[in-house]
Amino acid sequence: MAGYKAHLAAGMGVGFAGGLWLIFSASLSLIYLPIIFIATIVGSFLPDLDSDSGRPIQILFLTIGIIASFLGCYYLVIIIEPGMLYVVLATSSIFVIVNFVLKRLFMRYTVHRGIFHSLVAVVILTLSVNSLLLSLDLNLFDSIIISSALGTG
Repeated sequence: MAGYKAHLAAGMGVGFAGGLWLIFSASLSLIYLPIIFIATIVGSFLPDLDSDSGRPIQILFLTIGIIASFLGCYYLVIIIEPGMLYVVLATSSIFVIVNFVLKRLFMRYTVHRGIFHSLVAVVILTLSVNSLLLSLDLNLFDSIIISSALGTG
């Protein structure tokens, strides 16, 4: 497929159709449909992560930066309880480090059509996400559904 738009369109189609098929054939709850859909869309972005000029890498690191900043802010405010200036500086620093420093390192050490375009990456990603979800005390069935949807994307 050519580019992230084709991967995204295919991921949306597969995620929605696969989610509906699983719901009707396996008698799953309707709550699984958006989870499967989102996991498949995220998985469809992964083949284009190693493109330095691509939009998926910008979306990924922007999202990771926002989530890491939010988690850092939450940790500081709830656990440590420092002054507001310290929270703002630390949260901004986390975002800048993730969105600029880590992104540049990632772009420097990956090549387009590299490991992210291989079946090995799909297997590693699927098993890693499954292990992560199981370590977060998600039940086995749910973790298999989510990690498989991510790998299918």
